[in-house]
Amino acid sequence: MKTNIIPVLYFAAGTRSSRPCWLLEECGVPYDLEKVELRKGEHKREAYLAMNPLGKVPALKEADQIITETLGICLHIADRYGAKRLAPEITDTNRGAYYRWMAFSVGSLEAALLEEVRRKTAEENGEDFAPMSRQLSSFESVVKLIENMLSTSDYLLGDDFSAADVLNGSGMFWARSLGLLEGYEHVWGWLQRLEARPAYNRMLQISQA
Repeated sequence: MKTNIIPVLYFAAGTRSSRPCWLLEECGVPYDLEKVELRKGEHKREAYLAMNPLGKVPALKEADQIITETLGICLHIADRYGAKRLAPEITDTNRGAYYRWMAFSVGSLEAALLEEVRRKTAEENGEDFAPMSRQLSSFESVVKLIENMLSTSDYLLGDDFSAADVLNGSGMFWARSLGLLEGYEHVWGWLQRLEARPAYNRMLQISQA
């Protein structure tokens, strides 16, 4: 979609900011990047809190519109700038699956990953691990669901890459760094396909600059 508005992404390395940054690179649209230095507390200063009172990064600004929450930002980018490449059209039969996987990235995958981080921290400190909720899906069940999906397709929506791969893939890169993906060959293959994307590598360069 063509627009005269240049979006501004407020970005902090090592945070969920990488997800909308990656998507913007996939879209190939001009955008401005404003780095927010968390160590300097810039996300808690008055200017940033005026945009997001919670002081969370990322945020996306388009003229007078400000969008916060990573999932909301990514849904917006995919629909507004993705030229129908990153999200199925609203009438597409795959739209429901797309919504499901986008929500899954934060509602199931990320929640399960955070529990694994808590488990690991408790073990390292010699403490008993107390799960936050017995209703949370285990990481094993979450990764098996993705593994099974990828056993018959290259991406979460089939043969076509989408924003759902960006959000869930970002979470799985984190899981891989924690040593949680041994034996999941289809997930590993998927991550390798994601790592080969030029937009992903441009995002990495931005993160490391």
